[in-house]
Amino acid sequence: DILSNTIGTGKSGDLTINVGSFIAEENSLVVASSWLTSGETGNINLTARDYINIFDGSQVSIFTVGRGDGTTTGSAGNISIETKDLNLQNGNIAVSTFLGQGNAGELKIKATNSVNLNDSLITTSSLGAGAGGSIFIETNNLNVENQGSIFTNVFDPSNVDVSAINFQVSSPEAINLLSQLISTINPENVGKANSGNVTIIADNSVKITGESADGNNRSFLSTATFGEGNGGNITIDSGSF
Repeated sequence: DILSNTIGTGKSGDLTINVGSFIAEENSLVVASSWLTSGETGNINLTARDYINIFDGSQVSIFTVGRGDGTTTGSAGNISIETKDLNLQNGNIAVSTFLGQGNAGELKIKATNSVNLNDSLITTSSLGAGAGGSIFIETNNLNVENQGSIFTNVFDPSNVDVSAINFQVSSPEAINLLSQLISTINPENVGKANSGNVTIIADNSVKITGESADGNNRSFLSTATFGEGNGGNITIDSGSF
């Protein structure tokens, strides 16, 4: 795992990785985070000359967890990824803010050959007062398959099942803490900002197909808000769709 965290007022450090190829497997983490504070998270900059593989429950993510009372203002940083082929198989790339005032950062991906999602997600989310970040993908071929998804959203966290949130929080104590924080939020502080935009430039093709093994969830692109804010825009510029 590669981690950068702040629990104070200072910003957590940036994570910068520049390699020939990058593989994350078996629930590996590349994470920048901020917990219960006004400190911002750092950025993640991941560059691999040949390919990036994020498999088997692994993730590259940035998240902030606030208190829901208007005092935790730290924003989530940005994720920038550059490579030839980006492959996600049951892996995630995410920028999220939870119960804070800060905005979710942007997620930018440039893969000169392909971006391939299989049962995986690329997302920016705000479950607090801040705005959701935008997603920008530039590639030759984008393939989203088997419940894969690319989306931005803004939620009112009081309507969210904490145990279902992928913050790599596994202990009952941590889940209980987040549940307690949700119970104390001021509804005037959350769920009112706009979600980010999704922009895809794929010179050759965009392919979205398939569903989950049980048939209940399909692959999709989406931008949404579940509060008073506006949903973002989806822009696709491609040779075929």
